Amino acid sequence: MSDLSVLPYEAGGRWRFNWVLPALFQPRRAFSRIVEMDTAVWHTPILILVLTGLVRTLVQGGLKAAAAASGQISLPPGWEYYTPEQQAQFQQAMTATSGPVFTYVLPAIVAILGVYLGWLVLGWLLHLGLTLLGGRLSSQQVLNVTAWSLLPFALRDVV
Repeated sequence: MSDLSVLPYEAGGRWRFNWVLPALFQPRRAFSRIVEMDTAVWHTPILILVLTGLVRTLVQGGLKAAAAASGQISLPPGWEYYTPEQQAQFQQAMTATSGPVFTYVLPAIVAILGVYLGWLVLGWLLHLGLTLLGGRLSSQQVLNVTAWSLLPFALRDVV
């Protein structure tokens, strides 16, 4: 009457940290396993991407704070042609935006939103393209593969 396919239960719940190294070093085997999953297995790579994005933000914020403390403010082109009022305005804006909110908090929020929105938009566009070309994968499977394929960007953030 109807076919019912039952996938074997895999212990580990939502976090699959044991798939990280195989996804990087044995991608064919790992991605074939990821495509077979009908459940959400994207949590682990997205968490890793968010954490590495936050680490990158903290490091960049520290470097910006150190550069601002030592007086190494990059001046805009044509600085010498600014009027003294414009120069004072620019210096005031640089001091106002050198606080921890502009150095750490806002870039961290942008990094987190960038990971999630980038993953969702890329996954949805891939799903749309694959569906238009006759693909039969579900949206969940495409989002899973997209999340795991973004994992090398975590290495980029760390390096």
